[in-house]
Amino acid sequence: MGAARGAAGLVQLEKMAKTDPSGDVRAQVSFALFVSKEPGTTEEMIRMAREDESPHVRGQGLFWLAQKARSKAENVIAGAITSDPDTEVKKKAVFALSQMPKDEGVPKLIEVAQKNKNPKCGSRRCSGWGSREIRGPWNFSREF
Repeated sequence: MGAARGAAGLVQLEKMAKTDPSGDVRAQVSFALFVSKEPGTTEEMIRMAREDESPHVRGQGLFWLAQKARSKAENVIAGAITSDPDTEVKKKAVFALSQMPKDEGVPKLIEVAQKNKNPKCGSRRCSGWGSREIRGPWNFSREF
């Protein structure tokens, strides 16, 4: 629906994202927004990642947001790591950062590891730390 229905499809997706009672359906909406080429999808993905009642939906929203809107996603994802009440969402946010290009995601991963007070998301225990090989100016292992 997101890619094939244009602006009308986006209106339906936004409605589903806000009103469908099923968290599984809303999680699928986040993917449909990801594939949509319509302007405005990023804003709805940000809203879902920040505000949806379901931790699963927020986590999916963060992942697809990281894939679609890297520059806008970084701060939203970092905000989820520090502010979301659900530890699983925080872990998904760390994983989403790890999937971004290393020049974008890695500095935020290091910042999270150094500053995050949640022991489950401020260390290598969070999913994502071991998911990529890091090369460049950082000696990642020494940072921890």
